[in-house]
Amino acid sequence: MKINSKWYLVIFTITALFSSDQRINALGGNPAFWPDDDTNIRLFPNRINDWNFVQLSGVGQTYILNSRVGDFPIEEYNVDFNNQGTEGSIVFGDEKKYGFWLSNEAFDAISAGYGSGNIGWLVSLKSLKISADFGFEDRSETDYFGIDIGYGIETATGEVSVFTKADIYTASGSLYAPGIHGNSSLYNISYNIKRSINIKYLSNIYCHLGYSWSSGNGSLVYDDSYNFGISTFGHFYQIKNTDAMFSIGLEYNNQKYQGDTWQTILFPSITLAVENKITDWATIRSGINKYYKLYTGTKDLSSRYSLPAIASFGLGFNYGGLILDIDVTSQFFSSPFEYILGNEGPLATSATLSYVW
Repeated sequence: MKINSKWYLVIFTITALFSSDQRINALGGNPAFWPDDDTNIRLFPNRINDWNFVQLSGVGQTYILNSRVGDFPIEEYNVDFNNQGTEGSIVFGDEKKYGFWLSNEAFDAISAGYGSGNIGWLVSLKSLKISADFGFEDRSETDYFGIDIGYGIETATGEVSVFTKADIYTASGSLYAPGIHGNSSLYNISYNIKRSINIKYLSNIYCHLGYSWSSGNGSLVYDDSYNFGISTFGHFYQIKNTDAMFSIGLEYNNQKYQGDTWQTILFPSITLAVENKITDWATIRSGINKYYKLYTGTKDLSSRYSLPAIASFGLGFNYGGLILDIDVTSQFFSSPFEYILGNEGPLATSATLSYVW
């Protein structure tokens, strides 16, 4: 038996790479509602101009990768990354900003960004090739290439960004990914807009629009789809050292599948979040999301129902330029004395450590 294995991997990726996700997750999960957070870079790349930081995100998460060629391990890549879910990033510069991100999303990844004045760019390149020849007819090869580009600009009326994405797969055989075969090209373009509006209490509006399509004869080819969302939100500072945020919006998704059109309408989509600075160096956070599926289904099958409310909690600590954000389990608030007296359950699952200057 002859085994020739090759693994070439270069990934530069945009999604899920950035910033203090623990803070935003505790406050409802949408960075657009919190313009003072560096997570906005993923929505509006021009926001890179607001920051200088070094950051470790996802500290404490578990990431495991076991790479194999069929039943044969690739020894040099057969590694367990236990408790290595940490991602790193750095943004620096004066009049011009430069950023680099390292991620453990699927594989080691790096992403680059650039900003100057009121504009910003994010660029992502992804490449993966796996092949093996076992000396008989079962030869398998998977070849993947992807590119993502994001551009953002701040204007006199608000912020605008556009992202384009292309993923190209060529696969033969079934050794590595049984569900992937043939040639598939997947594409996506999306827009984000945020600006101030003259509505009392809900003084901001955020809109997003996305369209996806594909081509080829592979197993990943799908019908066109598009989505649209609009939300209004506002911040309230009636209580000292407390920032309360409320948003209400609508989400629409349209997906064609096997001749049918599947539509989903979420309305209302509500987020309520509170961030309270309890001392000069400590902050407590909580958020809750509630969605109502006004319509989901096709012309022959449809339904309407409410989804359960989802709550989240977090803590933040600021030691000058050093910032620690962690998520916190709800049991910490309902039974705090159990943790004080030595509860062995986890207080948090992940954290973000940032140095900002």
